[in-house]
Amino acid sequence: MSILFLVASDQRSHYLSKYVDLKCNFDFKNWTEGVSAISSDYICFDYFEYFIINGPLKTEYKIREIINENLIKVIIIPNFYYELSNKFLNQIYKENIKLIMVTFDDSNRYESHIKCFLEEIDAIVTHESIDSLRFYPSDFKNANFFPLYPSVSLTKKILSRSSRKKISRDDVVFVG
Repeated sequence: MSILFLVASDQRSHYLSKYVDLKCNFDFKNWTEGVSAISSDYICFDYFEYFIINGPLKTEYKIREIINENLIKVIIIPNFYYELSNKFLNQIYKENIKLIMVTFDDSNRYESHIKCFLEEIDAIVTHESIDSLRFYPSDFKNANFFPLYPSVSLTKKILSRSSRKKISRDDVVFVG
């Protein structure tokens, strides 16, 4: 099964960022580590950077190209704004490619962003809290809460670079 994981990078250095919020404060390293644990047959594509540089239509064409060249069966999409159109997602949905949307801040974004995509996607993964599931209609059965904890494998890689010989659990603190 080929998975296309759409990621976003921080675009604050782009000249348009003085007019529009282009920052991405979500670190996709946790997710890429997780996706790599599920399958080695995946592709990460920074669709947000591509969108900022090339615009919406060229971004959709590029994603379509990746889908066709790699026989993609699952796409994981972070929900930021409206970088991908409902029409485009609907075409993909009709091709029986599974669409999984990762949402952030459901309490602030459900009405303005997230609910607009429910007809085109197969599943939602929300990080805000288990209470976020109340936003989703009862007939939408595939909304799931998944806490955004640090990746164990990523944490081990970081700790292995430490100059200390041995690090215990008491030496590590997560804040946030």
